[in-house]
Amino acid sequence: MAIVYFDLETGGLNGKVHPLIQIAAIAVDEDFNEVETFEAKIRFKEENADPVALAGNNFDPLIWQKEARGPVEVSKEFAAFVRRHADLENISKKGKPYKSCQMAGHNAATFDRPFLGDWYNRLGGYCPADWRVLDTLQLALWYFHVTDRPRPESYQLEVLCGEFGIELTGDAHDALVDVRATMELAKVLSRKRNEITATLQPEQGDE
Repeated sequence: MAIVYFDLETGGLNGKVHPLIQIAAIAVDEDFNEVETFEAKIRFKEENADPVALAGNNFDPLIWQKEARGPVEVSKEFAAFVRRHADLENISKKGKPYKSCQMAGHNAATFDRPFLGDWYNRLGGYCPADWRVLDTLQLALWYFHVTDRPRPESYQLEVLCGEFGIELTGDAHDALVDVRATMELAKVLSRKRNEITATLQPEQGDE
């Protein structure tokens, strides 16, 4: 099954109001082999964004002036990208079969995926990205909880990468850099699943 790791850079925290300024994604197979990559910067009006958010997202007006494209164009291209990797079989409430794409990200279940949905709603478009997101933040929370290891100072992506010796290759808060870091974090935590499983299994005599 294909998984699309994705990350958004936004002009604020409210997907119903603030603009999406960059989106990046990497489709991988079950062995984390990269199949296809997507990255786009999106034109937006700076007055509609939170200046604090822009400062934290490496926004450079000169780069956006050269590379950014219109939101409708990007939304259609990203939807097509996701659709190429949509292999989750679903049945709608009306009994109609349809396919969606398994998405994954860091803090994506509570932020990126809802923001993406709000963005498409505002544009009047549709993206077949499944709402049930695989989230490395939740995976890390479980790991530190069940192993009783000292909790990190925060569960931000860059902090967790430091905890597990993952190097960030590029500027943090660039969407494509964050996607690759999330993939590496997922690899590390996936390899530790035996350690996690062992702590959840009852000891002999406890059953």
